[in-house]
Amino acid sequence: MQIYRLFRVLMLAVLAVMFAGCASGPPPALPTPTALPPTPVLSISDVLAEPQRWSGQEIIVVALVGGQGADQVLTAGLGNSDPSAVSPEQAIWLAESLPAELQSQAQAGNNIVRVRGRLSPPGAYGRDQQFPYQLSAAQIEVLMPERTTLANLAQNPQALDKVLLTVEGTLLTQQNSALLTDQVSEGGVPTGQNQIKLSRTTIDRALFDKLNSSGEVRWGAVQVVGWWQNATLTPFKITLAQQE
Repeated sequence: MQIYRLFRVLMLAVLAVMFAGCASGPPPALPTPTALPPTPVLSISDVLAEPQRWSGQEIIVVALVGGQGADQVLTAGLGNSDPSAVSPEQAIWLAESLPAELQSQAQAGNNIVRVRGRLSPPGAYGRDQQFPYQLSAAQIEVLMPERTTLANLAQNPQALDKVLLTVEGTLLTQQNSALLTDQVSEGGVPTGQNQIKLSRTTIDRALFDKLNSSGEVRWGAVQVVGWWQNATLTPFKITLAQQE
Protein backbone atom coordinates (compact mmCIF):
# COMPACT_ATOMS: atom_id res chain seq x y z
CA MET A 1 0.00 0.00 0.00
CA GLN A 2 2.82 2.39 0.80
CA ILE A 3 4.51 1.57 -2.50
CA TYR A 4 1.22 2.31 -4.33
CA ARG A 5 0.86 5.66 -2.56
CA LEU A 6 4.48 6.56 -3.33
CA PHE A 7 3.98 5.65 -6.99
CA ARG A 8 0.83 7.77 -7.13
CA VAL A 9 2.60 10.79 -5.61
CA LEU A 10 5.45 10.46 -8.12
CA MET A 11 3.02 10.28 -11.06
CA LEU A 12 1.18 13.39 -9.88
CA ALA A 13 4.49 15.22 -9.54
CA VAL A 14 5.52 14.23 -13.08
CA LEU A 15 2.18 15.39 -14.49
CA ALA A 16 2.48 18.70 -12.62
CA VAL A 17 5.92 19.29 -14.12
CA MET A 18 4.61 18.46 -17.61
CA PHE A 19 1.67 20.86 -17.30
CA ALA A 20 3.93 23.59 -15.95
CA GLY A 21 6.22 23.18 -18.93
CA CYS A 22 3.31 23.52 -21.33
CA ALA A 23 2.03 26.63 -19.56
CA SER A 24 5.41 28.35 -19.76
CA GLY A 25 5.84 27.74 -23.48
CA PRO A 26 5.48 30.44 -26.15
CA PRO A 27 1.93 31.74 -26.76
CA PRO A 28 0.23 30.80 -30.00
CA ALA A 29 1.14 33.07 -32.91
CA LEU A 30 -1.42 35.75 -33.73
CA PRO A 31 -2.58 36.09 -37.35
CA THR A 32 -0.73 38.72 -39.35
CA PRO A 33 -3.00 41.77 -39.87
CA THR A 34 -3.93 42.49 -43.46
CA ALA A 35 -2.32 45.70 -44.72
CA LEU A 36 -4.80 48.28 -45.98
CA PRO A 37 -4.17 49.58 -49.50
CA PRO A 38 -2.83 53.15 -49.63
CA THR A 39 -5.26 55.95 -50.40
CA PRO A 40 -4.96 56.69 -54.13
CA VAL A 41 -3.51 60.09 -55.04
CA LEU A 42 -5.10 61.52 -58.20
CA SER A 43 -5.20 64.70 -60.20
CA ILE A 44 -8.74 65.95 -60.68
CA SER A 45 -8.41 65.13 -64.39
CA ASP A 46 -8.02 61.45 -63.47
CA VAL A 47 -11.11 61.60 -61.23
CA LEU A 48 -13.24 63.36 -63.85
CA ALA A 49 -12.15 60.86 -66.50
CA GLU A 50 -13.51 57.93 -64.44
CA PRO A 51 -15.78 59.33 -61.71
CA GLN A 52 -17.80 56.14 -61.24
CA ARG A 53 -14.60 54.18 -60.61
CA TRP A 54 -13.81 56.36 -57.58
CA SER A 55 -17.38 56.94 -56.40
CA GLY A 56 -17.79 56.05 -52.72
CA GLN A 57 -14.05 55.71 -52.14
CA GLU A 58 -11.66 57.76 -50.04
CA ILE A 59 -9.21 59.48 -52.37
CA ILE A 60 -6.66 62.28 -52.35
CA VAL A 61 -7.35 64.82 -55.11
CA VAL A 62 -5.06 67.58 -56.39
CA ALA A 63 -7.04 70.38 -58.04
CA LEU A 64 -7.65 74.08 -58.47
CA VAL A 65 -10.20 75.45 -56.02
CA GLY A 66 -12.51 78.35 -56.80
CA GLY A 67 -15.58 80.10 -55.49
CA GLN A 68 -16.59 82.27 -52.56
CA GLY A 69 -17.73 81.37 -49.06
CA ALA A 70 -19.61 78.09 -49.01
CA ASP A 71 -19.63 77.87 -52.82
CA GLN A 72 -16.40 75.99 -53.45
CA VAL A 73 -15.61 73.78 -56.42
CA LEU A 74 -12.61 71.74 -57.50
CA THR A 75 -11.60 72.04 -61.16
CA ALA A 76 -8.76 71.29 -63.54
CA GLY A 77 -8.34 74.92 -64.60
CA LEU A 78 -6.67 76.07 -67.83
CA GLY A 79 -9.85 76.61 -69.83
CA ASN A 80 -11.07 79.57 -67.78
CA SER A 81 -9.34 82.13 -65.57
CA ASP A 82 -12.09 81.69 -62.96
CA PRO A 83 -12.12 78.07 -61.71
CA SER A 84 -15.66 78.46 -60.37
CA ALA A 85 -17.02 79.40 -63.81
CA VAL A 86 -16.47 76.00 -65.46
CA SER A 87 -19.33 73.69 -66.36
CA PRO A 88 -20.56 71.43 -63.54
CA GLU A 89 -19.54 68.34 -65.53
CA GLN A 90 -15.92 69.53 -65.39
CA ALA A 91 -15.91 70.22 -61.66
CA ILE A 92 -16.52 68.56 -58.29
CA TRP A 93 -18.53 70.32 -55.61
CA LEU A 94 -16.65 70.67 -52.33
CA ALA A 95 -19.04 69.80 -49.50
CA GLU A 96 -17.11 71.78 -46.88
CA SER A 97 -16.02 75.36 -47.49
CA LEU A 98 -12.35 76.22 -47.09
CA PRO A 99 -11.18 77.45 -43.69
CA ALA A 100 -10.75 81.24 -43.60
CA GLU A 101 -6.95 81.00 -43.72
CA LEU A 102 -6.99 78.80 -46.81
CA GLN A 103 -9.60 81.03 -48.47
CA SER A 104 -7.29 84.03 -48.13
CA GLN A 105 -4.41 82.04 -49.62
CA ALA A 106 -6.56 80.88 -52.52
CA GLN A 107 -7.77 84.41 -53.25
CA ALA A 108 -4.13 85.53 -53.32
CA GLY A 109 -3.47 83.12 -56.19
CA ASN A 110 -2.29 80.07 -54.26
CA ASN A 111 -5.37 78.09 -55.20
CA ILE A 112 -4.03 74.61 -55.92
CA VAL A 113 -5.03 72.26 -53.12
CA ARG A 114 -4.64 68.66 -52.05
CA VAL A 115 -7.88 67.29 -50.59
CA ARG A 116 -8.40 63.99 -48.80
CA GLY A 117 -12.01 62.92 -48.76
CA ARG A 118 -14.73 60.62 -50.02
CA LEU A 119 -16.29 61.05 -53.45
CA SER A 120 -20.07 60.89 -53.26
CA PRO A 121 -22.10 58.67 -55.61
CA PRO A 122 -23.58 60.35 -58.71
CA GLY A 123 -26.33 62.77 -57.75
CA ALA A 124 -27.29 66.44 -57.69
CA TYR A 125 -25.10 68.51 -55.41
CA GLY A 126 -24.16 72.07 -54.62
CA ARG A 127 -25.46 75.29 -56.09
CA ASP A 128 -28.88 74.63 -57.68
CA GLN A 129 -28.11 70.89 -57.41
CA GLN A 130 -26.28 71.07 -60.73
CA PHE A 131 -23.05 69.22 -59.87
CA PRO A 132 -23.07 65.44 -60.50
CA TYR A 133 -20.30 64.73 -57.96
CA GLN A 134 -19.34 66.00 -54.53
CA LEU A 135 -16.27 65.49 -52.37
CA SER A 136 -16.68 65.37 -48.59
CA ALA A 137 -13.30 66.57 -47.37
CA ALA A 138 -11.56 65.33 -44.24
CA GLN A 139 -8.35 67.26 -44.88
CA ILE A 140 -7.45 70.22 -47.14
CA GLU A 141 -4.08 71.84 -47.68
CA VAL A 142 -2.81 74.50 -50.09
CA LEU A 143 0.14 73.36 -52.21
CA MET A 144 3.09 75.54 -53.18
CA PRO A 145 4.95 74.46 -56.32
CA GLU A 146 8.61 73.51 -56.31
CA ARG A 147 10.74 74.85 -59.16
CA THR A 148 12.66 72.34 -61.24
CA THR A 149 14.09 71.93 -64.75
CA LEU A 150 12.87 70.03 -67.75
CA ALA A 151 16.14 68.08 -67.87
CA ASN A 152 15.70 66.96 -64.27
CA LEU A 153 12.20 65.65 -64.93
CA ALA A 154 13.13 63.93 -68.17
CA GLN A 155 16.22 62.24 -66.77
CA ASN A 156 14.94 61.51 -63.23
CA PRO A 157 11.19 60.98 -63.61
CA GLN A 158 10.72 59.26 -60.22
CA ALA A 159 12.68 61.76 -58.13
CA LEU A 160 9.80 64.24 -57.84
CA ASP A 161 6.83 61.90 -58.23
CA LYS A 162 3.56 63.22 -56.75
CA VAL A 163 4.85 66.77 -56.35
CA LEU A 164 3.42 70.11 -57.58
CA LEU A 165 6.06 71.69 -59.82
CA THR A 166 6.91 74.81 -61.79
CA VAL A 167 8.90 74.10 -64.94
CA GLU A 168 9.75 76.07 -68.09
CA GLY A 169 10.08 74.76 -71.62
CA THR A 170 8.57 74.92 -75.09
CA LEU A 171 4.97 73.77 -75.26
CA LEU A 172 4.18 71.76 -78.38
CA THR A 173 0.55 70.86 -78.95
CA GLN A 174 -1.59 69.48 -81.74
CA GLN A 175 -5.01 67.82 -81.74
CA ASN A 176 -5.12 65.48 -78.73
CA SER A 177 -1.47 65.49 -77.67
CA ALA A 178 0.92 67.89 -75.99
CA LEU A 179 4.45 67.80 -74.68
CA LEU A 180 7.01 70.10 -73.14
CA THR A 181 10.44 70.09 -74.76
CA ASP A 182 13.60 72.16 -74.51
CA GLN A 183 13.91 72.93 -78.21
CA VAL A 184 11.83 72.89 -81.42
CA SER A 185 12.53 73.70 -85.03
CA GLU A 186 10.82 76.59 -86.81
CA GLY A 187 8.17 74.18 -88.08
CA GLY A 188 7.27 73.00 -84.60
CA VAL A 189 9.20 69.72 -84.66
CA PRO A 190 10.82 68.81 -81.31
CA THR A 191 14.61 68.71 -81.63
CA GLY A 192 15.72 68.86 -77.99
CA GLN A 193 17.05 65.99 -75.93
CA ASN A 194 14.64 66.49 -73.04
CA GLN A 195 10.88 66.29 -73.27
CA ILE A 196 7.99 65.27 -71.03
CA LYS A 197 4.38 64.35 -71.68
CA LEU A 198 1.48 66.60 -70.70
CA SER A 199 -1.67 64.76 -69.71
CA ARG A 200 -4.13 67.03 -71.54
CA THR A 201 -4.13 69.88 -74.01
CA THR A 202 -7.00 72.25 -73.14
CA ILE A 203 -5.45 75.68 -72.56
CA ASP A 204 -6.70 79.21 -72.27
CA ARG A 205 -7.78 80.49 -75.69
CA ALA A 206 -5.95 83.80 -75.28
CA LEU A 207 -2.70 81.92 -74.65
CA PHE A 208 -3.38 79.49 -77.50
CA ASP A 209 -3.70 82.36 -79.99
CA LYS A 210 -0.30 83.76 -78.93
CA LEU A 211 1.59 80.55 -79.73
CA ASN A 212 3.48 80.07 -82.98
CA SER A 213 1.65 77.97 -85.54
CA SER A 214 2.34 75.73 -88.49
CA GLY A 215 -0.77 73.99 -89.74
CA GLU A 216 -2.38 72.30 -86.73
CA VAL A 217 0.80 72.51 -84.65
CA ARG A 218 1.18 75.23 -82.02
CA TRP A 219 4.30 75.91 -79.97
CA GLY A 220 5.88 78.53 -77.73
CA ALA A 221 8.02 79.11 -74.64
CA VAL A 222 5.89 78.72 -71.51
CA GLN A 223 5.95 78.27 -67.77
CA VAL A 224 3.82 75.42 -66.44
CA VAL A 225 2.57 74.76 -62.92
CA GLY A 226 1.43 71.17 -62.77
CA TRP A 227 1.17 67.91 -60.87
CA TRP A 228 3.93 65.42 -61.68
CA GLN A 229 2.94 61.76 -61.33
CA ASN A 230 3.89 58.59 -63.21
CA ALA A 231 6.22 60.53 -65.55
CA THR A 232 3.36 62.76 -66.75
CA LEU A 233 2.70 66.43 -65.98
CA THR A 234 -0.92 67.46 -65.42
CA PRO A 235 -0.91 71.25 -65.97
CA PHE A 236 -3.05 73.59 -63.88
CA LYS A 237 -1.60 76.89 -65.06
CA ILE A 238 0.26 77.68 -68.30
CA THR A 239 1.63 81.15 -69.00
CA LEU A 240 3.97 82.54 -71.62
CA ALA A 241 7.55 82.54 -70.41
CA GLN A 242 8.99 85.99 -69.78
CA GLN A 243 11.45 87.01 -72.45
CA GLU A 244 14.80 88.21 -71.12
